[in-house]
Amino acid sequence: LEAVEQIADDYDLYNEISRVELYKAVESLPKPRERMALLGELAGKRAEAIASELGLTVSAVYKLIKKAKVAVAKIMKGNEQ
Repeated sequence: LEAVEQIADDYDLYNEISRVELYKAVESLPKPRERMALLGELAGKRAEAIASELGLTVSAVYKLIKKAKVAVAKIMKGNEQ
C-alpha cells in the first residue's frame, strides 16, 4: 500500500511540474494573441468567450490556438535537451 501511495505522490508531483513547465512555455510565446488564446483554452474557456475577449472570430481563435500549441511544443522540446 505504501508503494502505491508513493507512486501516486510522484505522479502528482510530476503532473504539477509538467503543468508549471507548460505555463512557462506559454508565457514565453512572443505573440500576445496566441498566448492569450491558449491560456484561455487551458483555463477552460470556450472559443466563443476567447473570441469575444480578443475581438476576433471563433475561427481566428482556433487558428491562434493551433499555432500556439505548435510553438509551445517546440519550446518544450528545446527545454528537454
